[in-house]
Amino acid sequence: MNIFNITIHHLSSLHLLDLSSNKLSRLDKDTRTSLDRLSAQKEVFLNLQGNPLQCSCSNMDFLVWIVQSKNILFHNRDKYTCLFQNATRQEFGNFSRLMEQLEKECSSYSLIITVSSSLLFIIVTIIMSRIIHRYRWKLRYMYFVVKGRSRNQKSSRDQISQSKYHFDAFISYANNDSAFAISLVKYMEENHGLQLCLHQRDFIPGTDIADNITNAIHISKRTICILTSHYLKSYWCNYEMNMARMEAVYSRKSADVLFFVILQKSVVKELPWKWMDLLERKSYMYFPAEDGKDVPVFRTKLAETLLMEEY
Repeated sequence: MNIFNITIHHLSSLHLLDLSSNKLSRLDKDTRTSLDRLSAQKEVFLNLQGNPLQCSCSNMDFLVWIVQSKNILFHNRDKYTCLFQNATRQEFGNFSRLMEQLEKECSSYSLIITVSSSLLFIIVTIIMSRIIHRYRWKLRYMYFVVKGRSRNQKSSRDQISQSKYHFDAFISYANNDSAFAISLVKYMEENHGLQLCLHQRDFIPGTDIADNITNAIHISKRTICILTSHYLKSYWCNYEMNMARMEAVYSRKSADVLFFVILQKSVVKELPWKWMDLLERKSYMYFPAEDGKDVPVFRTKLAETLLMEEY
């Protein structure tokens, strides 16, 4: 598409601009503005005859300018022809019909653009939603890590290298199972010298619960999940388990930091498939019946696991 875009605003003495037979499709906006200003002071003749002017949506403002310009005198304007995309021509002598046809094409074109844009937006939104959903735990984990660093907190790697963790394990459990969790923690701390993190005792008051969870997982050597049907139904338990998984992958080089204590054997059948790989790696222990002789053995093995330096 050939466009006349030569600067002419300084040509104060311009009286005639002959652009006939130059294969021009339009004049650019600056040229039209310059001609309008010059014609407001004196007569300006403009000859565009013999140019393949384009009848298109993008050219509509130029075509309207030709017809509606009051001070510019166009040479044989009624004989100008306009070329549509389908190769048909329309003379300016019947400009109303020309514009009617062009507006009809442009409305269809606008509708196509609108529909296409809407579909593209919907598709992009769906794709982004799927990506965000798939990586939601990674995104949340990274957000809290960056947030912690922005507050001048030490990163998990700094804490690992300097203090070998604050706690031997963070205990993740549902509120309905708090009696068991507290009893287990009390026994482990009193009889095996372990230091365990309980949210109701060790979380920092006034800090957002999500920040507390992420920080507790950062500074604990392991995360112990007390697995019951209540645990599976708890949003925050699910959050803690997934944050521990992210910690293992992105801060501990895929170390085995997650450990399950299965309090109800029947709950294994209810586990989401993505949790099964943890059980397949034997990162769990069944808790025996309370009145059984195996309870001390269970506690001893769990304590030995938590006291292991390498994992």
